[in-house]
Amino acid sequence: EEEEEEEEIGNSLPQMGLMTGEVGEAVGVDSPSLQSMLDSTKRTLEANAEPPNTSHMLTSSSTSSTLGKSGEKKQTRVVSKSPPMRVHILGFSLTPRCSFYEKDETVNLFITYDFLGLEAEPKMETLEFTLPPANELISFQHSNTFYFDGRSVDEESGDVSKKKELIKGVKMLAGAIKKKKMEETKLIFEVVAIFPDDSFVTVGCATMDIFQLYFGEREFTKSRVPIQDKDRNVIGSLIVSTELLETLNYLLPGTRKKLKKSLNKG
Repeated sequence: EEEEEEEEIGNSLPQMGLMTGEVGEAVGVDSPSLQSMLDSTKRTLEANAEPPNTSHMLTSSSTSSTLGKSGEKKQTRVVSKSPPMRVHILGFSLTPRCSFYEKDETVNLFITYDFLGLEAEPKMETLEFTLPPANELISFQHSNTFYFDGRSVDEESGDVSKKKELIKGVKMLAGAIKKKKMEETKLIFEVVAIFPDDSFVTVGCATMDIFQLYFGEREFTKSRVPIQDKDRNVIGSLIVSTELLETLNYLLPGTRKKLKKSLNKG
């Protein structure tokens, strides 16, 4: 049997506190509508003394609903049936503040990142390229697709399909969003320099906040993400697009609504 993950929409959440970022419209289960439906069903049962005909209702193999002890709706999601996630690196540029422009050194660069617990994954490293002139945008296309159903993928492509590792990783990400563990919802890209002797050093990092992506209901679309050095100086920018929201909405169908309610109370 496939492993199922249960998302309880009715879980209480503490106060959110101060947050930044754009806030979209709330989506999820409409509790008043649910209560109205239950009241209507109850009246029908009392009038007819037999259950109503539900043969016309749609069913799904990947999601189901039950009512908890408190009368709140629970939704169950089969993680292996989650839509795939995609991360696209489209280009980058460095400013004259990058320390390498002050040195007469020959270096090559590449960009790498870890995602869903897959560390040091070669597919998530771009090809090497020479240090570009300052402020010049280098455009390219590096994409990774993450499948959760264990399908076979082309080893030469950017597709990744390691069912156990990816399911564990996406469950941890969803749990961190739900519990507001902000540091565990960061996607960090590293710009790495390689010297002729094969030694290497991290030039800087660009960080995307997946919690804010989910909360604000907005993907990154050709977005410029600042690259910062170890002293937090902005030394460039990374051009990134994502396709993560559909998966997060599937796994966390009511969490955003709860988060926004908590924020409004604060």
